[in-house]
Amino acid sequence: MKVTAWLVPAILVFSAIPAAAQLPTPGIAAADTTRHFLLNKDGGVISIEAINEDPTLPDAIRAHLVRIAAAGVPELQRLGTEINYTFEATADGGQVLLKTRNAEALSAIHEYLRFEIREFHTGDTEEIE
Repeated sequence: MKVTAWLVPAILVFSAIPAAAQLPTPGIAAADTTRHFLLNKDGGVISIEAINEDPTLPDAIRAHLVRIAAAGVPELQRLGTEINYTFEATADGGQVLLKTRNAEALSAIHEYLRFEIREFHTGDTEEIE
């Protein structure tokens, strides 16, 4: 996982919040972001970028995506070590690359990403690219 030094305090602060208080995207309003969920032959990509002028939003997005990269999302946790999560920071947020060689895990990744495409109405294709 690619994690830069500036993210360490955000991870420590976020991990200190009780699990019950953690929302799926804490402090990040969907209207303030552009989200994309892309399916590919070995997994997919979760991308979130800030689209407003709030200077704290990119760091909040990065902290959220680092949490996903570190722990996975609940729907995929059962497959544990079969999925590799890699966080990459971008100028206005970041992305998580999900990769696997396991057929069951690949199917689960694609199912999850399709759900997110529908849930957030991103307009992303549900086809594998």
